[in-house]
Amino acid sequence: MAETERPWSSVTRIPDELPCSADGLRVVEEYVVVEGEDAQALAQRQADAIREVLEWLYAHRGDATRKSRA
Repeated sequence: MAETERPWSSVTRIPDELPCSADGLRVVEEYVVVEGEDAQALAQRQADAIREVLEWLYAHRGDATRKSRA
């Protein structure tokens, strides 16, 4: 199944009729309930993303303090 076909796709869909702020930004929230195989796939994708962030944070721990002391 292609990314755009999934109900929880990360592909942005912003209707043109929604108002924008003065600086041209607009925020759209969309909640979709998924069940079954789609829910399992989404849970796995989220777990993988969280693990990737945690591994990056662990690998770069202390970077900010080292830079500020230099």
